[in-house]
Amino acid sequence: MLDYGYVQAALLLQMVLWLKLYHAQIDLGKTVETLFYLGGIAALTAIQFYQPHMGFFTPWLLTQYTIYVMASVTVFKTRFNFRKSLCLGFLVVFLNSFYWEFFYHVYEFQLWWPASLSLSWWYLRIPQWIRLIPAWFLHRNFRLDTVPIVLGLVASYALTYARFVLNWSYIVLHPIHRLLCLGMLLYVVLKGEERE
Repeated sequence: MLDYGYVQAALLLQMVLWLKLYHAQIDLGKTVETLFYLGGIAALTAIQFYQPHMGFFTPWLLTQYTIYVMASVTVFKTRFNFRKSLCLGFLVVFLNSFYWEFFYHVYEFQLWWPASLSLSWWYLRIPQWIRLIPAWFLHRNFRLDTVPIVLGLVASYALTYARFVLNWSYIVLHPIHRLLCLGMLLYVVLKGEERE
């Protein structure tokens, strides 16, 4: 099992790669696109075969993230070239890992009250706050409609409420919750107007 700190550092570095690559004047070509999809299929196969655990990333989460990134890139290809689609796919999935669980963090803050007012409590949440960097990037590069984002948060609140108050099944709600919020982010970016 990999140390959680190394996993978070790798996530931060790959996010910086996508931020830089988005504006690079590079044509990745059809070969890289094919390798991306073959690599995704190979990753899914390896996850199922080896069942790796990286920090809290279980095989189930790794499978979801791999599928979400591949699907997001494919959806973005309907509007953008492969390079931009690749970057946006990774960045939106990374942002969604905070967006869908926003109310989990609110609940966590309340649960740990008054300890959640301490500096050390916030310091330990730095990996969660880093996941907001793609929101800054998207805001800088697109004019986005905020109504669907707010609607996504409302739906997210309802699903979080169902999970913690109504005790609905985690296994059922988890992927539905993630997919609903990811779909909302994909929709907003696809419809957003690029800034010059």
